[in-house]
Amino acid sequence: MKIFEKLFSWYGKKKVLLSLIIIVVLVFLGISLKSGDDKSVLESNSETKLPLVEVGTAEKINNTEQLSLVGKVRALSEVDITPDRSGRVTKVNTSLGQSVRVGQVIIELENSSERAALLQAEGAYEIAKASSAQSDVGLREAEHDFQDAVQNAKNTNQNAYNTVNNVILGTIDLFFAAPNSTVPGLKIGGVGNTNFLNQERVAFQTILPNWNESLKFERSFEEELQNLQDVRSDVKRVLDFINILVPLLNDTRSIGGYSESEVVSLRQELTTAQTQITGTLTALDAVYTELKNAKEKLERAKISATGDNNSVSDAQLKQALGALRSAQANYEKTILRSPINGTVNEIDVKVGQFINASNPVAKIANNTKSEIVVYVNDKEKENLFVGNEVIVNDNIKGQIAVIAPAIDSVTQKTEVRIVSESDELVIGDTVRVVGDLSENLMADKKINIPLTAVKFDVNNAYIFVVENGILTRKDIELGEVRGGMVNVISGIESTTEFLIDARGFAHGDKVEILREE
Repeated sequence: MKIFEKLFSWYGKKKVLLSLIIIVVLVFLGISLKSGDDKSVLESNSETKLPLVEVGTAEKINNTEQLSLVGKVRALSEVDITPDRSGRVTKVNTSLGQSVRVGQVIIELENSSERAALLQAEGAYEIAKASSAQSDVGLREAEHDFQDAVQNAKNTNQNAYNTVNNVILGTIDLFFAAPNSTVPGLKIGGVGNTNFLNQERVAFQTILPNWNESLKFERSFEEELQNLQDVRSDVKRVLDFINILVPLLNDTRSIGGYSESEVVSLRQELTTAQTQITGTLTALDAVYTELKNAKEKLERAKISATGDNNSVSDAQLKQALGALRSAQANYEKTILRSPINGTVNEIDVKVGQFINASNPVAKIANNTKSEIVVYVNDKEKENLFVGNEVIVNDNIKGQIAVIAPAIDSVTQKTEVRIVSESDELVIGDTVRVVGDLSENLMADKKINIPLTAVKFDVNNAYIFVVENGILTRKDIELGEVRGGMVNVISGIESTTEFLIDARGFAHGDKVEILREE
């Protein structure tokens, strides 16, 4: 405040205040001008930093696709003759330019040891076949014996039923008052066995009908064995029945109501029945053993003969056949044959020369048909399709037939094969291949755009068009993808100008279009 008082006293109060006001105004104007300059600089920098983008139309892009390559003519069918093993050449059966057939022997290597091994393997195989045939005879005999044993088992079963039925109805029923009732009524004294004998007779009222019915059944081997055991058990019950009756006829307590002659007659009946039943049991045991032995013999014959998965004869025959195939394969490695019909285009071996495995010694080709092989990079491959037409050496028409699915490991490019019906092409020549791919891209009447121009969200595909320097989204419907291009079915016209590379951009971004001068 003292400073202002001194200033007022020296210059006067009005002059000092006026000076201060002028200074404040100047400072304010300076700050405003600086702020405006900074804003102008920022706006200028903002304008200069807008990203430059390239736009184009489908029509323009497709009309710029050109192909220019160098390729080599080769036979459509061409193979190298390469030995699988090393060896000395003993025969050369063809010469340069000669026509050969499929399977024709081109070159032979030293193979005396392989021939001997092959002859030995053929002999071993013939012996195995003879042994197999002999085993087959034994198998047929075993099968016949088994069928006989099965039939014998059925016959013995039938005979056992007949015998038991006759013994019960014709002999045992003589000792019962009502043999087919629920209480048969033993007519002689049972001496403690009456209830048992009555119960057994009632049991046979069910056993005999069931047995008779079972005679009609067809059974497996295991079922037949079990049935024989069941039948034997029933026959043994009849024998036990008789063995109880026999001593009762010698007991005066049991035969009080019978005359001597009647007792003698009953004894004879039981003795005869006892003999028949015992014979039946023996027959059942014999047929049971016969059937088991026949089955075991059949199984052994199957193991020894051919036709069964586990047969020894089959194993021996396969072993001999495997040895024969191995000998044949070793022998064939000394014989170099032509795998195709064609002409010998290259051959550089002589009799007596030693050649190494895996080194080509001749080349066979079908010279009537040729193809051109070229290699393309990834960008060139993007717009190539099977069926594209090309021009070879300015005047020969060709067509792309094959585009390899993978990059060649040597050239690091993709192999493309071109076919032509012209007879002017010479195998081995180097040719120039050119083609206008734009017509092929537009041939399907669809708009083709680069995949780099397309963006996706959850539901749709879209591109960007530039409107007043701002990217605007435009939804499209996509079709087939071919190389680096994609068909647009709907959404834009062939003349619609769009952002060629939309990667890294979003709807609403400000951009500056890069125009060609």
